[in-house]
This record gives sequence, structure tokens and C-alpha cells, in this order.
Amino acid sequence: MIDNTAMLLQPNALESLVDTVDQYRTDANQLLDQSTRGQKGQFMTPASVAQTLSGMFRNLDGEVRVLDAGAGGGSLTASLVARALTEFAPTSISGNAWELENVLVERLEDSFGLCEEASQESGVAWKSHINQIDFIEHAVEIINDRTSGKTTPTFNKAILNPPYLKITASSRARASLRSVGGESIRSNNLLFYSG
Repeated sequence: MIDNTAMLLQPNALESLVDTVDQYRTDANQLLDQSTRGQKGQFMTPASVAQTLSGMFRNLDGEVRVLDAGAGGGSLTASLVARALTEFAPTSISGNAWELENVLVERLEDSFGLCEEASQESGVAWKSHINQIDFIEHAVEIINDRTSGKTTPTFNKAILNPPYLKITASSRARASLRSVGGESIRSNNLLFYSG
């Protein structure tokens, strides 16, 4: 016999999504190399900021294909998913994230697992992909693939709290951006590129 009392006391995945992912963020912060966090721009977005940013979207109905560059532990995508599922009528959600740090990728996988659970509970299809590569280099590759006629992923929502780092003129990232006409660093041009 199932104990319904225990089931009533446990929040569903959607109710606990943002708080649980914020705990992942807190835990991950303790595991990161403190001496290189600043260099790498690893300042994870707290739940309150993630909710403010996801609150800026005016329409999360239908097919939602999210781009999250420098995703960290997934706070931004999780907040967007929670908002979409509670305030809108998405038919499907696809979370696409870029993150290099192994510790954060592990948390991101857990976060996306919770996003999947919340989506399924809400009757919404969930799909995700974690790219453990540099976002700028991958974005340039996508742009080049599009210009050569290759099929590439598309996104209709982008959510990010970019690292506040200067991309120096002699850096590899700047050279990559320059190769596709991105001499001035304006992230939105890459994020919303549609060929």
C-alpha cells in the first residue's frame, strides 16, 4: 500500500526546481579552484538574479529552444524552465548549454535532470544538450557551418549572465570573432544570429 501522506509532504519537481539548483550552485562554488575563479569569470548566478533575468521574457509559449552560454550549474535555464511551466504554455523545451568546468558540468547535468522531471510532470517534452566546449569558438563554428549550407542548431531564447572579462585584442577568442565579422564584442550578435 502507498503512503499518500509521505507523497503530500514532498514538493513536486517544479516547486523545488529553482531552490534545488541554487543549492547545486552553492555546493559547486565550494569545489571550484578559488585562485582561478576570477580569471575564468566563474561567478555563479544566484536564484534571485536568475529569476529576474527569466522574468524579462514576454513569451515562453510553444516550442522553447534555450541557449545558455557559460551555464555554470544551470541556474538560468532552470529559472526559465520554472517560469515557462508555471506562467506560459510551452509545448516543448530544449535546454542547450555551454560549460567547460567539469565540476559545473556535473551540476548542470543534475539541474537538467530536474528540468526534465519538472517538464514531464507538466506534460511538456524536454530535450537537452550540454556542450563542454568554449562557447565563442563553437558559435563561430556554427556561423561558418550556416554560411556553408550545413544544418545547425537554432534557438529562439537566450539567457545568460556573461562573465565580465575583457577579451584582449591578441586572444584566440577575439581572432575567432573577427573571422566572422565580430570585431566589436557584442554577445547578442552571436546569440541571436539567424542565417
